[in-house]
Amino acid sequence: MEWVTLSRTSAFFLATSDALAKKALQDQNEFLVTWFRMLFTLPVLVVTLFLVPWPRLDADFYLAFFAALPLELITVILYIKAFKRSPLSLTMPFLALTPVFLIAVSYAVLGEKVSAVAYFVLSLYHKHRAAGMTDHLFCYAAHKKSF
Repeated sequence: MEWVTLSRTSAFFLATSDALAKKALQDQNEFLVTWFRMLFTLPVLVVTLFLVPWPRLDADFYLAFFAALPLELITVILYIKAFKRSPLSLTMPFLALTPVFLIAVSYAVLGEKVSAVAYFVLSLYHKHRAAGMTDHLFCYAAHKKSF
């Protein structure tokens, strides 16, 4: 059950990081906030270098790493720009679509298929999230209308 503690801790710190980033975006530009967000994770990552054994890495790893690096940087910058332009309650639910994109990309690139049970669970999850996102959109629209 250690995974429950780790996942809840991770969710707490990610939510805290997003909220602090949103607050920092009121006074700073998105590139500076993105840079600091990455900078503060560096000490944790450096410590893990000494705690985890290093695997042997071949040329395929480095090719994939350097091909994905610009995409990751663009993604993080767009993620922070989305925080700057819209409320967190509207931005965060879009992360719920990640499993859908992951399924589509893994099928297109690797030919991996998902079982019927996984599709069922994913559809229930997204049905629940869509209902929650609709509530957020309604509240946001009502908030905008009141001003």
